[in-house]
Amino acid sequence: MKVPLLGATGGEREDDVSYQKTQNWYPHVSPDSKSKVVLYPTPGLTAFASTGAGKPIRGAINYNNTYYCVAANKLYSISDLAVTTELGTLDTFVGTVSMAHNGSNNGQQIIIADGTEGYIYDFEFSTFAKIELKSSGTADTNTVNTLTDSGATFSTDGVVAGMVVYNTTDGTQGIVGTVTSETVLQIVDSNGDALDLFPDGNEDYEVGDDDFPSTATHVAFMDGYFLANDPTNSGRFQISAAYQGYDWNGLDFATAERSPDELQALVVSNRNLWLIGTKTTELWYNSGARDFPFAPMQSGFSQWGTVAPRSAIEISGTTFWLSQNDEGAGIVISSDGVQPQIVSPASITAEISKLTTLTDAYAWAYQYQGHTFYVLTFPTDQRTFVYDIMMQMWHEWKTESTGYHRSNNHVYVYGKHLIGDPVNGKVYY
Repeated sequence: MKVPLLGATGGEREDDVSYQKTQNWYPHVSPDSKSKVVLYPTPGLTAFASTGAGKPIRGAINYNNTYYCVAANKLYSISDLAVTTELGTLDTFVGTVSMAHNGSNNGQQIIIADGTEGYIYDFEFSTFAKIELKSSGTADTNTVNTLTDSGATFSTDGVVAGMVVYNTTDGTQGIVGTVTSETVLQIVDSNGDALDLFPDGNEDYEVGDDDFPSTATHVAFMDGYFLANDPTNSGRFQISAAYQGYDWNGLDFATAERSPDELQALVVSNRNLWLIGTKTTELWYNSGARDFPFAPMQSGFSQWGTVAPRSAIEISGTTFWLSQNDEGAGIVISSDGVQPQIVSPASITAEISKLTTLTDAYAWAYQYQGHTFYVLTFPTDQRTFVYDIMMQMWHEWKTESTGYHRSNNHVYVYGKHLIGDPVNGKVYY
């Protein structure tokens, strides 16, 4: 009798019935081989750069073909030559951050949400700041193209170039072009041209915005708008002004309300917005409506939520996540907008069911040698399961020092798969 030695991780519910583990190797169909299936090693980790923070890479993003990441409480850029540059300071040191950008030709901003505050790095002005109301008062001098308030302390208050400034007397707004001094701001319009926003010199003003949902854990970008979940209001998400991450209106929100569960994650895929709750998921689209551009798709509802918000990601137009609903939790599913499909066989689901903690699971994806992989890590239980989308087979990864695979996030840039370390602030490829 022939015994198949090559295959995927899996088996029966009980190991003594039937079980096999494929670890740090992945199956590949080879029509020319005798067995038709061969195993290839998964790529290792080679040092690329270090932030020097000695803490996890909390989040990372590719903006304009450059790598950006958050480690400890710092935002860094890392060049293709592995040169690390510090760009800004957050209030928090730990926990995953969510990052998105609004384009290198339009908004030129990266937004960061850490669950307590939101932050913007503005590339046009090379500034970094928290999204919040920084200063308010009344102008007291009529100087063209400036805001002048002799009683202000703009620099001390944290006002930086790129922030939105509001004339609250007449409802107009502009952008801080330069912080000239503690009492004077140069004002420009969205094109960078000088703007006389306070022509009378006695109007009321605000610099910055306090309408961003500061407890947001997920941010995304779609059709010109930043989007953020609002955990303080059940099922709610909010949008920014078009291509402006500093400008949020407290009335520009909507609620995923076809089911009363809490909104857990936002995913943008194929120009659809996935609102994934604890027990259900809703699909929204850009309807073009004037008052609020996003609306629910009539057929875009499923009773599959998520137990692990960080497991929900988009891969080539398909959304994957670790599910939860009224019947239970721990099945991995995917959907391209129709009905979700189960991608974890009973054997993998059984392995997941043995774990003690599902809520901290996180995922990322990469493409390698013609295969696309969904990498799902359970850090508490020190397990990493990997789904090969082409082969529709699972295998496992393991790093001896951590138990689970030593990867926290992934960005493809510089022709490399850059992997953020979950412990020490290093980046690998």
